[in-house]
Parts: sequence; structure tokens; C-alpha cells
Amino acid sequence: MAIQGWQFVVSILAGLFTLLYVSHITSHGSSNPQLVTKFFLPLTIYVTACILWLGVPVDVLKSSFYAPIALPANVPFPYSDAGFYDFLSQSLLVGTDYLGGIPPRPLYVVFLAMLHFLFGQNYPAVIAAQTVVFAIFPVMLYFLGKNLHSPAAGVTVALFAIFRELVSLWISSNTRVANSKMFTTDFPTAMGITLMCLVAVWWLERRDLKSTFVAGGSFGLLLLFRTQSLLTLPVLFVLAWFAYQRKTKEWVIAGITFGIVMVLTVLPWLTHNYTVVGKFTFDDPNQVAIIYSQYSFTGNLDLSQFDPEKQSVGNRLLTFTLENPAFVAGFVSNHFLNTEIGGLLALPLIERFDGLFEPVNLYWVTWNGSLEWYNFILVIFYLAILALGFGASWRRMGWVGFVPLAFNLGYALANGIARFSSWRYNLPVDWVFYFYFAIGAVELLGGLTLLFGTKVEKVFPAMIQRQAEPISLGGIRPQYALIILGFIFIGATPWFAKGFVEPRYQVSQGQLIAKLELSGYTSEEVRSFLSHGNTVLMEGRVLYPRMYRKNEGLASAHPWPAYAIRDYARIGFILLNKNHYNLIFVTREILDFPQGADAIILACVSDDILKARVIDFGNQTFQSAPLNQPCD
Repeated sequence: MAIQGWQFVVSILAGLFTLLYVSHITSHGSSNPQLVTKFFLPLTIYVTACILWLGVPVDVLKSSFYAPIALPANVPFPYSDAGFYDFLSQSLLVGTDYLGGIPPRPLYVVFLAMLHFLFGQNYPAVIAAQTVVFAIFPVMLYFLGKNLHSPAAGVTVALFAIFRELVSLWISSNTRVANSKMFTTDFPTAMGITLMCLVAVWWLERRDLKSTFVAGGSFGLLLLFRTQSLLTLPVLFVLAWFAYQRKTKEWVIAGITFGIVMVLTVLPWLTHNYTVVGKFTFDDPNQVAIIYSQYSFTGNLDLSQFDPEKQSVGNRLLTFTLENPAFVAGFVSNHFLNTEIGGLLALPLIERFDGLFEPVNLYWVTWNGSLEWYNFILVIFYLAILALGFGASWRRMGWVGFVPLAFNLGYALANGIARFSSWRYNLPVDWVFYFYFAIGAVELLGGLTLLFGTKVEKVFPAMIQRQAEPISLGGIRPQYALIILGFIFIGATPWFAKGFVEPRYQVSQGQLIAKLELSGYTSEEVRSFLSHGNTVLMEGRVLYPRMYRKNEGLASAHPWPAYAIRDYARIGFILLNKNHYNLIFVTREILDFPQGADAIILACVSDDILKARVIDFGNQTFQSAPLNQPCD
């Protein structure tokens, strides 16, 4: 997504106004500048984000990739990765505990489970609640910009983030996006990295035991949102060596302390995973199969190549790289640069503008990689302002001013190693470009304050020199143990969430037949139906019912079988119990399948799908064909 030109101008003007106002109150002492910069401005930013983002109705997700809307519910139920995270979260609420496996992004899955606990199956309410939480993102960017430069830079970058997300919401059904109303982890990972930047700045400024503990624990929590964030750690540590003024002994001690707290934070989850698969791992072996498949010339994303019992992902990466160094270097550098170019082009180019009340011109979707002469000059200008932003951050904070850049470089490298980039894969760190651009722009505008008699050094103070407190065991205080225990507790939350609810679906087949008898079916006809080898009787939670007519469905590369295009009308849905199952109910009528309701189902097993013959919700029952009719 690119920020729109008019939004770009509004953000810069807001930064200029903030610069002049803060300069005025700082120079004349007419009010308390701390009250304005630490309370009023961040509160205004948060309220603005909530109003603008919540003001976009959920029906913008009508044709979105991650939350398409369909009858009978006409609600943006999640799909694909979003649906995967969502039904894993709901597994906690029916007592099947991640379906017996290891969920990816466990902290986000627990977060969704909490929202469902509070709001049930009311998806508009769940989406709104998530949006309200995610509206903290521009506030964090404000504080990061304020700490590394000035409140004006903070306001500018916060508005960039608010407007860019607003564009993402507007175009949700026009192209593939991941935004605050969808259940994907890219946006929360961006929030986690921004929060980690704030903590890292605080750590590298203080360089004492307490800040090192907090930094290590915070990084551990970040890994529970996105494991690949681990590859940002070497870049952060290299930067830390310079921030520690190249005092290698102090840097090593800090690194060891950081690492110990980080490991303690993730240790509960690693231990949980050991109890599931018999080894310490962040992710389910099937998840790492994606990376395994990427290190080959053909068959990328073919997960069947990987056998977790016999093959090692680490060994595959090493051997393939040593055998094909030029090929691996090529795709790593290509994806790295693609991530960085994508971040730069979050800033607007000179393109056709159809009006404030017209659909957004998605010029970046069809961009062929070339620039017109005027856009080439514009990009050179952007790079110049970025350079000014880097320089201003250096003048203000020294090496600490490059913390966001370190995370950007590390994450872009992780994208390259994983052989992914562009689209939502850039979202966690592409804000870094418009972050430093905002600093450079405000630095440039700072010269205008001279026209109002303000001394620039009062607005942009020089680098803060802080005397570090060397780390020593003698400096450990009892309250530091509480910090470590707090991080361990949060890291253990995904494990604690298991067993929160008693298993919901444990009745025997005989009991299910008895329940069907209450709905008018005889035991004999049910047992006769089940006597065929390709039939099942089960109970579970019905999720995401979507009605599709003949030759309709979700035309993605790998659609869930429940929503694949078929040559007959049906309702597709997911049934959740100890596992998740794709089902269809053949019908031409729009039937009221309640989302999240418990149901007893008689179904025929057919290739990759279960064809429901009977669905009993207790208060209503639907049947697609006679029970004495054989399965296809």
C-alpha cells in the first residue's frame, strides 16, 4: 500500500504545525510542554486512528482474500491463514487445545481466543475490538519518533501510519492486503517490532541490568508472535556493540544477560512443544516444511517433500546453499532488495488522482518496475530526505538512532532467507522507511522555525549523553526477579490457555444416535446409514458457513475444500472438534446455519470433503437427501 498524495501533504503539514506549536510553548513557557507531548498528542493520535479505522464498515471485506463475505450470515468470516488462526483460537474454547498440535504465532492465537471469550461469535464486534487494540500502533510510532528526534517527527510518522492503514481498509476487496480488520499476524508483528524498538532504544540508552532484562524478555515475546524475528537479533547485537562504545567486555556481559532472559521467556513454550512432538521447537514440523521446500529448484511450497522424522531443515539449508551458493545468494538478495524497495514505495509516486471521493488508484499493483523521469527524480528526493533522517537520528541519539534500521535490515534478510517478500511479508518493517523520512522532513522544516524567532536547538536538542551503569551480579535487586517471572508468565500463557475449558465433544456414538432420535430419526435408520464404510457420525462446532451457487467458490491457489469451486449449489463450512473438517451441504436454498453452533452431523466421505447428509443443531435439523440413499 502506498500513502495517498493528499494524505502525505496533510501529515507533513501536521508535523509542521506541531513543530511550531511545541517550539512556541518551549520558548515562552506558556504551558507545560510535557503534558502536550506525553499525553495530549498521543491521545489525539489514538482517538484519530480509532475513529478513522472503525469508520470504515466491515463490508469493505466483501471480496477480501482473508475475510470474504457470503450468505447466509453476510459476515466477514476469516479464511486461509486468518481462518487457521481463528479456528485454532476457538479450539481453546471447546477444549480441544490447538487440535493437539503446535500452533504458529501462539500469542496471537491466545489473543483471538480472548476476543472470542469476550464477544463470542459476533465477528463485527471481534474485528472492532482487534482494531481498537491495533490503533496503538501509530501511538508507538509517535513515541519512537519523539524519542529519536522530536514530537513533530512523531506526529508525522503516526499520521503516515494512520493514513496508510486507512488506504489498506478502503481497498480490502480490490487487492490482497493484510490490515487491522483481518486475523493475520503481519500487523501485530509490526506492532511487536515497534514496541521492541522502543525497548531497545531505552536499553541502549541506559545499558543497565534492569533495561537489559526487559529487552531480553521483550525479544522473547516477539518470537512468540513471529519466529523469524530471531534473525534480527544478530543485527541488533552488532548495533549494540557500537552503542556500548565498542567496550567488548560490557557488551558480551549484556548479550549473555539479554540471552538468558530471552531463553527463560520462551522456555515454557519450547517445553510445551517438547511434550507434543518430543523435541524443543518453536513451530510444528509441518510449518518449517515451508522453508525446506523453498531450498530447491522446483516444487516450492510443496510441503510433501519434507519428512520431519527423517529430514532436517537446517541440514537442507546448509547443504543446498553450499551446493548452489550463487543461486541461493541470488534469491536472498532479490527478496532482500524487494522488501526494501517495497518499503520505500510506501511513499507516494506522482500518479493519476481521481478525487477524494473516488476509488483509490491502485497504481502499485500493476507497476512494472520502471519509473518515469519525474518519479525517478521524486525517488531521489525521497532518498535524500531519508539520508537527512538518518543523519538527524545520529545527531540526536548516536548509534541508538539506528535501532529501527537494524530491525528493518534483519527482517528483510529473514525474508530473503525464507525466499518471501512483497505483499504482506514486508508489512512488519516497511514502516521504517516512512519513519526516517518523517524525521528527515521535520528536520528540513525545522529551518522554518527561524522565521518565528525560535532557536532550533531547543526543538531538536543535541545527542543525549548518558553514563551507563555497568552490569554486575551485585546490582541484582529482588524486584528484578519479578520482571523475569513476569516475562516467563506471559511466555507460558499459550500453555496455560490449554485446559482452560473442559473438552466439549466427548460423547459416544450411541449417545449421538440417541440425540438424533430426539430430532425424529430412528436408531435403525441411523445405524443403517452408518453401516456403509464411507460414512461418519460426529459432533462439533460449525464455523464459517458460506453459500455458493453452481460454479462459484473461492478461487485461490489452494482453496479450502469446503469453498472450492464446484458444479452444484451448496453451503460450505468447517466443523471443529478434536480436528477440523471441511464439509459441504448440498442445497439450492439459503439455509440459516448458525455460526459457532454445536451440531451433530451424518456425512458421506467423498475425496477431500465430507458431504453432510444430516445436520442437527438441536432446535432445527437440515437434511440434503434420504438416509437410505447411497453415498456418491
